[in-house]
Parts: sequence; C-alpha cells; structure tokens
Amino acid sequence: MGLSDLADLSTKLIDRNSAVGPAHISTFVGAAEQGLPELRRHDQQHVAEMRNAVERAIDSSHKVLNAVGWQAPRSQQPIQQPPTQQGPF
Repeated sequence: MGLSDLADLSTKLIDRNSAVGPAHISTFVGAAEQGLPELRRHDQQHVAEMRNAVERAIDSSHKVLNAVGWQAPRSQQPIQQPPTQQGPF
C-alpha cells in the first residue's frame, strides 16, 4: 500500500466517521513524515509538487486529529536507512 492509498483510505474513513479513522490517519501521518526526507533530497519540479502536497496533507491530518482529540506523533528525526548488505545474501 502506497502513501496515496493510505491518504485515499483516510479520506473514506473520515467521510464515514469511522471509529478507526483517527488511528489510520495517525498511521498515514507517520508514513508521510518518514517519506519527507527523501522528497526533500530532490529538486525536480514534480517532486517539489508532491512534497508540497504531502506537507499539506500532513498539516490537514494533524488538524483533523486535533479536532477529535487524537495526537499523532510528529517526527523529530529522519528515519535512518538500514545499512546495505555486502555479499550474495
């Protein structure tokens, strides 16, 4: 499931006023914030547009979560990439 799929499902859960909506939106926010460092490494126009859309979606998601009294953790540090493996395995 990609970020756009998570965003689409979040929208549907909000529209249905689902009880699991806040937890799912929080998951979306976490995934989106983890992807931002990668988006910030590129300066192509289409990547900048995506980054802006993701940042707006994160901000909007935080507003929705705050409105229902749910706190999504804000990412403080970029996620560390695991070391690449050497050798055939």
